[in-house]
Amino acid sequence: MDLPSIEFIKLKSAAADSLNGYILKPGAMEKGEEYPLLMFVYGGPGSQQVVDKMSRYYWWFQMLAEQGYAAFAIDLYGQGIRPETTEESEAESSKLYSDRETMRQRLFAGLQEAQNLPGIDGSRVVAMGYCFGGASVLELARAGAEIECIRGRSSSGSDGGSDDFYPNRGRDQ
Repeated sequence: MDLPSIEFIKLKSAAADSLNGYILKPGAMEKGEEYPLLMFVYGGPGSQQVVDKMSRYYWWFQMLAEQGYAAFAIDLYGQGIRPETTEESEAESSKLYSDRETMRQRLFAGLQEAQNLPGIDGSRVVAMGYCFGGASVLELARAGAEIECIRGRSSSGSDGGSDDFYPNRGRDQ
């Protein structure tokens, strides 16, 4: 069995913010094949995904990769910012809640980076997140991101309820 491969990525937003991400790809990627992408944005303290080690969601991402999906996680806080308490996490997320343009720039930088990776079908993308991550992916919907579906769970700071689900039905029209 070919195990999924992980790749850590460093990228810059339009505002030149340094960001980290990682992608877990199917282990047996066929040459010339393109795979659908799940973009994941994490939530509160201790749940950061991109810390040069496997996160608590790694096994879920691995299961997706074994089923033929690529899973991409992005750190919207920026390189070197690692909130460990609820207060620290709220302070960092508040900066992005109050500056939605920066949030969007960072989200789109990650999305575009992942969509352009070899073996990724940039037209088959879903984005999801919990809490701050859920509110973040909802910003992708508000900004008109060309993706299939957005799922925000317990989307604090969003204008919606605690669970938001937006299939992009008008995309092909």
